[in-house]
Amino acid sequence: MPRSPWSVSPRFVVLSVLVIGILSACESSGAERGARESDASQGSLFDRLEAEREARARRGPAPDTQAGASELPAGWKDRFDRTWRLFLDGDAGWPAARDEWARQGPQAKNILIENLLRAYVGGRDLANGSLHFRAKEELGRERTIATAYVVEALRAAGGDSVVRNLLGELLVYFGDDTVPAIQTAYADAEDTRAQQSLARTLKLMKSARALPVLSEIATGNEDFVVRLEAVEGLGRLADPRAAAPLRQCLGDRDPSIRKFAAGWLGGTNDRSRATVDALYSTWTSAQADGEPEIAAASRKSLAHLLGRDYGSNTGAWRAAIAEIR
Repeated sequence: MPRSPWSVSPRFVVLSVLVIGILSACESSGAERGARESDASQGSLFDRLEAEREARARRGPAPDTQAGASELPAGWKDRFDRTWRLFLDGDAGWPAARDEWARQGPQAKNILIENLLRAYVGGRDLANGSLHFRAKEELGRERTIATAYVVEALRAAGGDSVVRNLLGELLVYFGDDTVPAIQTAYADAEDTRAQQSLARTLKLMKSARALPVLSEIATGNEDFVVRLEAVEGLGRLADPRAAAPLRQCLGDRDPSIRKFAAGWLGGTNDRSRATVDALYSTWTSAQADGEPEIAAASRKSLAHLLGRDYGSNTGAWRAAIAEIR
C-alpha cells in the first residue's frame, strides 16, 4: 500500500480501527480512544459498531470520556474536546482549530481521522445528514491517511454490512486513486464479506483504472457473490475492453455468473465477432439446456449489439452475425 508522511503502520491501523465507536464520537473528542491500546478480542470495527447499535437501542449512548486520558500528552484531551465541539456545532472557528490539531503530529492526526470516521458513520446511523456530510468532506481533505484506515477496515471484515457499504462509498468519494490500495487489500483478504465489500467498492467507482482487478476477480475462484460484484462492475464501465473477461464468464460454473455476464455484455458496446459469436452460442446452448434466464439475457445483449432482434428467425441471426468482420 502506498505510504505518505501521514501513513499509519499496519499495527496502528488495526488497533485504531478497533476502537472506533459511533455514539461516543457524537458527544466527545474520542482522543483518549485513539491513543489507547485495544485488545484484538474486541473484534473488528464492524462488530463493535453492531454491538454499539444494540446498546443504543437498549439504553442510549453512554460515552466514556475518561478512559485512557492519562495516556495522552498533557493538555491534549481538553484541547481536542474543545476543538471537536467546534466541529459538532458547525462553528466557524473549526477550520483553524482543525489545522492546529493536525499540526500536533501523526498521533494527533490519527485521532482526528478516527473521530471523523466515527462522525461519518454515526451521522448516517443517527439520521444526522449534516454531521455525515461534513465529516465526509473533512475526510476528503485527508484522503491519503483515511484511505489506509478504511481499506484496512474493509479487509478485516466484520458483521455490519451497512457500515461496510458506507466505508466503501467513502472510498468511491475519494476517487480512483484508491484503486491500488483496494487491490492490495483484496489480495490479502480471506473473508468472503471482505472480498465482496472491496469488489463492490471497485464496482461503484465505474473507473477504467479498476478494470484489471475486476477482470481478475470476475474470472477467479472466489465465491460467486464476490464474482457477481466484479461482473457488474465490468458491465458498468461500458468499456469494450471489459468484453473479454465477460465472455470468459459465459462459461462460468455458476448460472448466475453466466446470466449476468450475458446481460452486461451488451452494455460494453463491443460489436466484435468474438462477442456476438459468444452471445449467440450461449443463447442457443441455454435454450437447449433449459436455462431461460440465461437465454433471454444473451438474446437481449445480442440484439442490442446487432441493432435488431430477429425473433425466432435463426437464419436472419446468422446472416447478421456473418456480416461482422
